[in-house]
Amino acid sequence: MPCVPSATLYTTVLLVILEVMRCMGASIPLPELDQAKSQQGEQNPRDSCSFLKESSQEECPSFWAGKEPPSSNGFRTEYLSRRTLGNGEYRGEWAAATIKCLAQSGISAPFMMPSYPTITFPNHYSIVTGLNFSVYTGATDPNWWQNGEPIWTTVKRQGKISATYYWPGSDVTFPKDEHRSPNSFFKYKKTTKFSERVDQVLKWMDLPIDKRPTFTTLYFEEPDSIGHKTGPNTANVTEKVTIVDRQIRRLINGLIDRNISNCVNVIIVSDHGMADSPQGQKLVDLAKYVPDMQNSALTFLGPVTSIRPLNDTQEEEERIGCALSCKDPHMRVFNKGELPYRMHSVQTRRIPNLMLDMDISWRAILKNEAFSSNGAHGWDNLYLDMQAIFVAHGPSFKNQEVVRPFENVQLYNLMCHLVNITPSANNGTWGALHHLLIDPPHLNVNANEEVADMPPILRTIADTKEGAKKRAGCASVNGEESGKTAPEIEIEMKMTEDRENELLIIHAPIGIPVVYSSEPSNVTNDSDQVLLINEDYLTGFDTDLGVPLWTTYTVADNIKNNTGGGKWIQDPRLETNHTGRCQRLKFATQKVDAWLDTNLLEVPSGIAQFIQTMTKMVSEASVSRGPLHVISGPTRHHLASIFFVVTSCKTNSTVGEWNLTTCPVDHRDLQAFLLPVRQWKYQHSCISDRDFIAYNVATLKDVERITNFQFFPDLPMEDKLNLLSRTTLDSRLVVDPTRQ
Repeated sequence: MPCVPSATLYTTVLLVILEVMRCMGASIPLPELDQAKSQQGEQNPRDSCSFLKESSQEECPSFWAGKEPPSSNGFRTEYLSRRTLGNGEYRGEWAAATIKCLAQSGISAPFMMPSYPTITFPNHYSIVTGLNFSVYTGATDPNWWQNGEPIWTTVKRQGKISATYYWPGSDVTFPKDEHRSPNSFFKYKKTTKFSERVDQVLKWMDLPIDKRPTFTTLYFEEPDSIGHKTGPNTANVTEKVTIVDRQIRRLINGLIDRNISNCVNVIIVSDHGMADSPQGQKLVDLAKYVPDMQNSALTFLGPVTSIRPLNDTQEEEERIGCALSCKDPHMRVFNKGELPYRMHSVQTRRIPNLMLDMDISWRAILKNEAFSSNGAHGWDNLYLDMQAIFVAHGPSFKNQEVVRPFENVQLYNLMCHLVNITPSANNGTWGALHHLLIDPPHLNVNANEEVADMPPILRTIADTKEGAKKRAGCASVNGEESGKTAPEIEIEMKMTEDRENELLIIHAPIGIPVVYSSEPSNVTNDSDQVLLINEDYLTGFDTDLGVPLWTTYTVADNIKNNTGGGKWIQDPRLETNHTGRCQRLKFATQKVDAWLDTNLLEVPSGIAQFIQTMTKMVSEASVSRGPLHVISGPTRHHLASIFFVVTSCKTNSTVGEWNLTTCPVDHRDLQAFLLPVRQWKYQHSCISDRDFIAYNVATLKDVERITNFQFFPDLPMEDKLNLLSRTTLDSRLVVDPTRQ
């Protein structure tokens, strides 16, 4: 008797990549179900989804279950809402009817966020390795894979079989390590018909079990190629979308004919989107500002532009950077170390120091050089036109669900689970996509795993008599001196334990940050860290460094942060040698304890205005969004930043008012930021505070990675994974990060 697919069955994965499917920020539109069925494996645009309904009655043959991921280059999600045209007349038929049926029957997301830069090879790298791409040497270079392991290698190393058909980089050969190449692959040849590629994948499905691939990829370079040539908003692109969709139908029908459509998990993704960029329009000629650019630097031009001066000195970099700085409103100039952390692009010397960030549709050129294309990609992944698609269908996936958008680096762990292998180290979060699965694996949380304890609460009032003689006067915001300790502060510090517990709930509704490490043996309880409980906020303070590690508080109503007129006061709970210097910026809220010097953080003057604006924006958001919970503090790495993690609860009047502790995770809004403390070298004089803040939006995972803190430890693991898997485009809580 045929058996139902389970974790013990032989599994295979089919990953299909579609080039340049883009997203316009809405859910994928779904097709009607009352249209006729196609014939002979080719899609008629009037097809219904009945072929999937009929195939769902099939039983999976014994020891057969599967996953095959096809990919289409440059397939932006907006293409899924297009109708076909015939003889220039509107016909009202879906151009991608098969993909839409798979989305309706299975799992889809409004979009999948590509890695930066939004170009082909880096994103194919991220999808199959789970790594943020920061090095690009060319897909034929074995060094391209040196920092990561593609899934076909992981599959092969663990005794299973992999096959790829034109996945970028899969045809790289490794003479010294044959396990790095797939068991079966083809050298890329663009002229190979799409139907030949599909038929070869189906032939792999026909192989005996000991030769059949566990993991298979399939790649189509359309509609990317035509999108570059004509631009995305053309009938030519719609025609190519239909051609690709017919090949997906050919593949699905082939699986149905073999009685294995309910044994194979099919994931359809694209690498990035596509934007209009008409020939001869929206161009910035760099030679206008640096006349000798062609002779003085190596340049990679286009939507994302890099400049490497031939004379590799700081003086030459500054000469070129300053000449381009603030010259064109559609172009921003950065030293690569200034790029937002979310771009993950400063970790290699191979990236030139000078980078240009262009507005969507705008490109950098040199003199008479011109682009022959009308469409392009590569821009910041905060642009909606750069987003990719995600559709999954098969026995392991839930039915008829639309899930939150996620980053493409999350796919690797999911695919490893589906083929029952152990993933290599990657930038994804294990379990982040388990909610897509009918029967997700246990998270394997070890009850005995080491977790850092909450730091001890410091309550004792230090001896202030001798300390008063030693203390240097602390500068107030308005420049006046104050060397005294307010008596009311000492009284306020002596609160009851019940009041301490109340304030912990108010200002840390789902737990205070704790030291975090992926390796339990590395978890440490910092003996120099103490918890300071104040009426208005909580602080994790490092007595050795003399600085706050984090401050957490709740903002309600429109509380104004008065930054002038107050006096910095020595915190009476700490010894003199434990407190830090006074000339530091306060994070704080509204009451007198906000002026304790343990609530100060030293930052360069250039960043102070951005922090003040951020505090104002949080206060403004609390008016319309209700109480906000804020955690902020410094990062302690070589590219120092100030982090902010802001959360709120989206209330529902039909259910009642939730608070910040009881809020269900689907109603919990979160937005994070990593604001660099170093002033931008070339752009500081031509960017607004709010644009600077929006530009430096971050994910919660980024903040945890850079601070080594684990936030919200009181949340259930599933809820925490929900927050960790969200993209930078998920929230508009404080500011809308979407670039237009």
